[in-house]
Amino acid sequence: SLTLDYLGSVTTPTGLTYLDDGLVFVGSQFGDSQLIQIHPSDPFVEIREEFLNLGPIVDFDVLVDSGGSSIGTNVQAGMGQCQIVAACGCGKDGTVRVIRNGIGIHEQVSSIVVCSRVF
Repeated sequence: SLTLDYLGSVTTPTGLTYLDDGLVFVGSQFGDSQLIQIHPSDPFVEIREEFLNLGPIVDFDVLVDSGGSSIGTNVQAGMGQCQIVAACGCGKDGTVRVIRNGIGIHEQVSSIVVCSRVF
């Protein structure tokens, strides 16, 4: 007889890479990739970190705020901000995301190095 136990839920994987000490990288081209921790007892799967993935973009629409110009023309500074509303992913990993022009900073590591008497 075959026994099936539910361990947890992760994104639909394209590739799985076992790193070390129960850490597994779940790579996906249909949704966000994840770094998961596998435990011997409940909860068996813990999502440690998610890595955003916009692809595949199935459909999208370009929006301009009320202070801006219409679609197809240049948006100048202070005249409005274009946004793309995109249907991303596939199946259970599908999402609707808003994409804006600009920069997002996510600090991964910070350290302070103090140097004295270098020369």
